[in-house]
Amino acid sequence: MVGKKFGKLLTLISLLVLLSLVASSCSRLAGDSSSSETDDGANGRRVPASRVVVAEKGEPGEIVWLNNYQVAYTVQDIFAGKSQLKLLDLVTGQAVVLDENNGDSALAASPDGCYLAYPRIATGASPQPSPDASSPEDEHLSLNLMVYNLTTKKSQVAVEGLSAGPVDIAWSPQGDRIAFCDLRGLWVAQIEPGAQAGATLAVKAQLLVPSTDASSEQAQVPRKVRWSPDGKWLAYSLGLWEGFGWVLKVGAQGGEPVRITRISDVWPQGWSPDGKRLLLKLTPYGSEELEELWLLEVESQKEERLGEGKYQAVAGAWLPDGNLVVAITQDDQVRVMKYFLDTGKQELVVTEKGCVYDLALSPDGRMVAYQVRGGTGGAPGAPGAPPEAGGCSVVVQPLNPTI
Repeated sequence: MVGKKFGKLLTLISLLVLLSLVASSCSRLAGDSSSSETDDGANGRRVPASRVVVAEKGEPGEIVWLNNYQVAYTVQDIFAGKSQLKLLDLVTGQAVVLDENNGDSALAASPDGCYLAYPRIATGASPQPSPDASSPEDEHLSLNLMVYNLTTKKSQVAVEGLSAGPVDIAWSPQGDRIAFCDLRGLWVAQIEPGAQAGATLAVKAQLLVPSTDASSEQAQVPRKVRWSPDGKWLAYSLGLWEGFGWVLKVGAQGGEPVRITRISDVWPQGWSPDGKRLLLKLTPYGSEELEELWLLEVESQKEERLGEGKYQAVAGAWLPDGNLVVAITQDDQVRVMKYFLDTGKQELVVTEKGCVYDLALSPDGRMVAYQVRGGTGGAPGAPGAPPEAGGCSVVVQPLNPTI
């Protein structure tokens, strides 16, 4: 009798094991069939691993990642002199407006993905003289540096009274400071300690590097500021406000700026993950068709043109392993490529039609986001649709289609 019961128990256990194996197999098969999605482990959400394209009106602005499934970007209305701040959710494929009436396309995200920093025309502002204006011709609209809280979905004024014109913003890797440039110089805004995610930020700004001869047409103005990975240095371009000059670096706590490039008309696109190199973009004034990418060894100041004259490299970003993703123009096409610095090997990611702007990589290094002046076809207003005249497309592209 005991033997029969024991035999039945073994049979039941065997059946349960078999069912478990079948369920596990089905689960794996279901995962394999869902090749259009990938996990975002930090948030437990399923992120599409296929290409996402959203058509927009207006001109390309700047683009940043908040996390592995959300991208923020700006779109400029050149004729109206303002831009919109938008958020694209890759899970839903929907883009929503967060703010508008922005005076410039500049944009930066906090490292924790909870906040966005950007300029906005001051409420009720009319043309007012900038602090350094010496004549009516020097009048500019008043801007405020805004911080948008993605938890509360509200914005706050962080710094008042920025001078309109070229504005650039960079959030420190440690999340405790915001660097920004306006016509008056390079500023660092300290975020008061103790701010929790979703809280209102207390910010105090200090002028770090003033513009030279700011009231003159020959004023030398800091532009395109970028933080080093350790948060100790700031790299920026110093030149006429309508263009770029040499790249300098300065301590984030202050000190004497040091010129670190021999070539001019360049600005820093970003520091390498180890902080030893800078990716530079050469933009000759009035000659966008001659744009190039250069690599700079920060300590030795050795400069090297990317591509050795074989093509025109127009945008780039660092991969976590110290290699690059670049957009290059060749044979009347723009190719987004992985570029391996040690070997010079290139790996095609995708080919685009139109000009590519402002490459940005997702935190996990799997996806690249950028804006393209032009469209990819589809019904008007739908993802992948061609934008209206003068418009652009926002593209999020997997670096490896097999992820």
